[in-house]
Amino acid sequence: MSALSTNRPLTPKTIALVLLLCVLWGGLMVSVKVALAGVPPILLAALRFGLGAICIYGWTRFSGVRLHFEAGTRLMLCVPALILVAQIVTMNIGAQFTSASHAVVFMQSYPFFVAVIAHYTIPDDRLSMNKVLGLILACTGMVWTMGDGLGESGAISGDLLVLFSATLLATQIVLLKYLVQRIEPVALIFWQQILALPVFIALWMWTEWDLAVSFTPEILAAIFYQGAVIAGFCFVVSTWLLKWHNATKISAFFFTTPLFGVILSWLILGDQITIHLVGGLVLLAIGLWVINR
Repeated sequence: MSALSTNRPLTPKTIALVLLLCVLWGGLMVSVKVALAGVPPILLAALRFGLGAICIYGWTRFSGVRLHFEAGTRLMLCVPALILVAQIVTMNIGAQFTSASHAVVFMQSYPFFVAVIAHYTIPDDRLSMNKVLGLILACTGMVWTMGDGLGESGAISGDLLVLFSATLLATQIVLLKYLVQRIEPVALIFWQQILALPVFIALWMWTEWDLAVSFTPEILAAIFYQGAVIAGFCFVVSTWLLKWHNATKISAFFFTTPLFGVILSWLILGDQITIHLVGGLVLLAIGLWVINR
């Protein structure tokens, strides 16, 4: 059996861990919107992954995990790092032009793209009729949600940028499914962030150097959440899960993340809950559930 076929069954503990990640990921776009009030999008990305790399390094020192990798994998590490840069930059810029609740729905559509990409790249992760039906429902949900922004060119642009970011995230997930068979998951995430960091810094200096920056307690808390919780804890746990479980099945549990995200956006930021948002969210959630029924 090939390394890519090490797909262990999901246990109750594994499911509980995935659902915890759902709650934490649900708060991501809320924290991004809070932080963007005082920090430009690319600088925010640099701060997030700089902090994330520090947290991961601290964990490796505590747990004894080695950060080494084979010489032949160096070039392969550059690819996910560049995809990460593009994904986070488009997500942060897109979030500036749309609401947190919209950004949550579109960002968490990535299992839709994981299912499509995995069909063509992972031998034991093919599309079935159920998955095709689920893809149709999820796609309908995304289009319905976008209807909220009709007449607002900025909102539509933001939605599309976040949606593109979701496709890049899906590409990363499938790529990591391959790479974690050759590189320790924690080391993979650490070096991905380390390699991406100078690119973020260079882009910030090139495009945002003269922009004003403000650090309030709320903004600092939002940056810490994105760095320590999301870029640190969540990325490490997600990558570890991908090493042992089917990529589509793991990603499909995140159909609950938009629900948590929309609720948090409403509670914290006061986002409006509209018929387009609710309808799109329901269709997306049902579609992602059907994909992995």
